[in-house]
This record gives sequence, structure tokens and C-alpha cells, in this order.
Amino acid sequence: MAGLLHTGPSRRPKGDLSNAVIRTELKGVQFGIYTDAETRDRSVVQITSPQAYDAIGTALPGGVYDPRLGPVDSRGGACITCSLPYLHCPGHFGHIELCVPVYHPLLFPRLVSFLRLKCLNCHDFRLSRRMCKTFQAQLHLVNCGRAMEALELHDVLSHAAHRAGVDHGLAGSAVAGASSRGGASAERRNEAEAAAAGTIDEILAQKLATPLPPGGQGDGLTSHERSVRRQIIKDFTVACNGIKKCENCRAVSPKIRQDSSNKIFQVPLEKVHVKSNAAERIKLFSALDMEQIGSNGGDAGGGYDSDASDMEGAAAQDDSDDDSKDSDGDSEDDDDDGGDGNGGVASLFDDEAEEADGDDDDAVGGYKKRDASVKKLGNVSANKGNKRAADKYLHPLEVEAQARLTWQLQPRLCAMVFGSAHCNDADGGVTGYGMYFMRNVAVPPSRFRPPMVLGTMTVEHAQNIYLNKIVELNDRVRSFIALVQSVPDQMDGLSATERAKLVVEKEKAESRAFSNWINLQTQVNCFMDSSKDPSAASAALAANIPSGIRQLLEKKEGIFRK
Repeated sequence: MAGLLHTGPSRRPKGDLSNAVIRTELKGVQFGIYTDAETRDRSVVQITSPQAYDAIGTALPGGVYDPRLGPVDSRGGACITCSLPYLHCPGHFGHIELCVPVYHPLLFPRLVSFLRLKCLNCHDFRLSRRMCKTFQAQLHLVNCGRAMEALELHDVLSHAAHRAGVDHGLAGSAVAGASSRGGASAERRNEAEAAAAGTIDEILAQKLATPLPPGGQGDGLTSHERSVRRQIIKDFTVACNGIKKCENCRAVSPKIRQDSSNKIFQVPLEKVHVKSNAAERIKLFSALDMEQIGSNGGDAGGGYDSDASDMEGAAAQDDSDDDSKDSDGDSEDDDDDGGDGNGGVASLFDDEAEEADGDDDDAVGGYKKRDASVKKLGNVSANKGNKRAADKYLHPLEVEAQARLTWQLQPRLCAMVFGSAHCNDADGGVTGYGMYFMRNVAVPPSRFRPPMVLGTMTVEHAQNIYLNKIVELNDRVRSFIALVQSVPDQMDGLSATERAKLVVEKEKAESRAFSNWINLQTQVNCFMDSSKDPSAASAALAANIPSGIRQLLEKKEGIFRK
């Protein structure tokens, strides 16, 4: 977390400041999230070793007690980074560079809420673009200190649209007279709707052009204005959740669910929704595939040849489910995009990772079906002959692509509803989604993680358990990725049998990389908040789990403070 102090103008005297009187005025305190770039800039060393000490008890460079992080006690001498003694050295941060992104533990619930509001086909919010613009104008007016005008905006737009219809002869008896003229009435109605839409767009453009007050966006709001802003955001969320079929592309998106604060799943569509998408000639692609299609200049919908196969598949499922009415699951069309020849990290997990027990799963684009996980969660019917389709796992690279596509379409609205106080305006706010993902982990200074020395034995701080596991799991994931990426180069000149063995080894490496990726996410979660450890199901197990940063800051067990 980062905090900024806003002060008024001050005059800095020249020379010695020890006896100077600096007159400043504190205007406010603003908190935000450190970006990956800020974490790297603040860091003095990259932690790369899961081992803290060597055989004789000396702190290893690149370990969690690297001397550049500052002395751990008064016996450590002066800090080699700032040359200050232990009592005056504030300590220095390090960082662990991750080879794959992970979710930010503090913002994971908001990320899930964001995914539930968007369309997985057009990647816009499911609410119409004009309604999205209306909510954006309301939030902008609140930030400008005009809360009453924001609350009355819907009534103003409704009245303006009605007046536009009256001016085009669609009020009262004019509607009845026009209805008897067939095509003339339809033409007049279209003209009235176009006029009303133009009037609404003009009003919204005027509201969005309202200049912000000095101090920035949303600064200095009263408690009433903040309450109004929360209510508008709540209304926007309810409006999006109440729409099953996207008002922009007419697609029905699968539901999103979370599991254990470290996994996001996509629930299969019901049969009626599969038929609806097939009738609209809509085929859902992964966000990674959409970005690749866009970068290659292709058509996002070019892969859809006909809706006949979808309709036939859905009809076949109807016939097969007549005898078993308790089966409500349905699976979408399975497309294998190949991807074995792509050695990139994004395409590495486009194929489903196998479970440790050897279960084989299918893959669709950037999504993964995890049958074993779904069975453990009870999402598969106990009747083997009536098994619903498995939920699809969305890995962080796919979720990041999903957020990026929506943020590019609605940067200002996303920043107002889900964004950070420190969204970068230089790029139009399109990178605001980055706060939901982490590509490095900040390592606290050594003085806040002092070891316990018992004679000749040194016991590390409890938090080092999480840090060392993060380094170790990160190295494992990197090694498995390197192994998978090296497979295409080894295929040349091999026989069919050798190729088959190499493919099996590649699949095992992908499965292990995927499993360690999830464990890496779990360790990052526990490092910040140990209550997110999925193994702490009972109070007895929770008592033996090392404290996270949250628990150290709160210094309490249950309702009792330490």
C-alpha cells in the first residue's frame, strides 16, 4: 500500500533546516496500491535464493536476509545500503520477481465482481453503451461536486427523450394515426428513436465535459457525495448483473465463480443459452485468442463457419437428456486450436493441465476444464451416466487479458468503478487493470523479520516460510516453462515413438507448472493474509499457520489483541 500526503505551498529555507519553521497545510491523505514498476524502483535487491544462511550462519546474497536489506539487530554494524547504524537505518525493501502473474490478494473479490459484469464475447459491459455512458456521466458529476444533478440525470434524459418523440409526432393520437399507415409508422418511429438517441448523446456529452474542480478526480468529496457515488456504483452493478443477454452483441456469457481466493472458474452455459448463442451466430473465444487475432489483423468472428453444428449438438443433448431430467449442465463447442508449436508463456497453459492422479481434461482456447477439481467440489452429478459439463478454469493470464480488453473499451468507467486512485492518465487509464495482478512481491526489510538466535542455532522469522516458498515455487514454474518451451526444438529428426514420449513429457511438465502456479498464488495470499490458507479448515490447523502481514499488523487472535 502506498500513501501520499497532499500539502499546500511551502517555502523551503536555504541552508540548515534543523531550526527552520516550515509552514504547510495538510489537505488530505490518499492511499493506493504500489504498481510493479514502483515496487522494483523501491527495491534495493532481488531475492533469488530460498536459503537465507550458509553453513556457518552467514547471510547469503540474494536471500531473505541479504545485507542490503539492512541490519537485523544492533550487532550487525552499519547498513551497507545507507551506511547508517541499526538504530537509525529505516530498513530497505527487496522484491521477488515472478515469472507468471498472480492475483492481488486484497483485490481478488473486486476482480471477480468485475468479471461478472462483462460480456465474454464483445468484452464490454453487458449493459448498453449508452447506459454505461449515463452511469459514467453520473459518477463524473459527483466527482465535480454536483451530486444532485447526478441523481436527477436519469429523469432529465427520460424527459428529453420524450420531448424528442413528441416533436416527431409519436405522442398521443399521432401514434394511433401512424399505426394505421404501416411502413410510414415504422419510418417515423425510427426517426423519433434516432432523434431521442441524438438528444441523449448531446446531454451526456455536455455532462462529461464538465470540468473537474481543482485537486483532481474525486478529491475533497463530502460524506453525502461519497454516499451518492457508492449508490450509483451499486446501481450500475445491479443493472449489469440483471442482464443475461448482452445488450451490445446479444451474447449470453457463462457465469463466473471463485474458489479458495486463488482460482476463478467459468460455469458451462445451459442448453437454452447455447442455442441462443448459436442462433445469433456467436462463438465464444478466449481473451488471449482475441488479442492474438487482433494483433494479426484478423476477424474475431472469422472462425465461425455455421451455426448448424451448434444447433445439432444442442438438439442431440436434448435427446440424450430426455430420460434424465436432473441433468442441467451443458458444454460449449470444443475447439482445439493446436498451440503446441507456440512456446510462449501465454500459450503454455492453453492446453489443460492434468491432475496429479493422471486425469485427462480437454481445453478450449485459453480456458481449462478441471474435471478432478470440479468432482472434489461436488459440481458433477453423482450419476456417472448423467454428468454435467466440467467448469472451466481461467488462469491469471487469461483473466488479465479479459480485464485488459474491457479496460481498453471503457477506460474511464472502469477507473471510476473498479480503478485505483493512481490510475495513469497519460495512457488514458487503459492500464488501470494492472493493479489486480502482481508480477513481483515486495520483501519487507530484515529488521521487521528478525531471526531468533538460540546459542549457536538461528531460527528464521515465521514470515520467511512464505517468502522462501514463493522463491522456490517461482523457480519451479520457471524451470517447467523452460522445459515446455524447449520441446518444439527437440522434435526435429525424432522418430514417431520418440516424439510421442516427448509429448508425454511436455504434458507432464505443463501439469506440474500449472499445479505449482496455483501453489504460488496460495503462498502469496498467505504471505499477506494467512487466513486465506485453504488448509486452515479447523482452528487447530489455523493455530500452527505462520502469521501474514495482516495478522502482524492487527496483532490479534480472534477478538483479543496481543
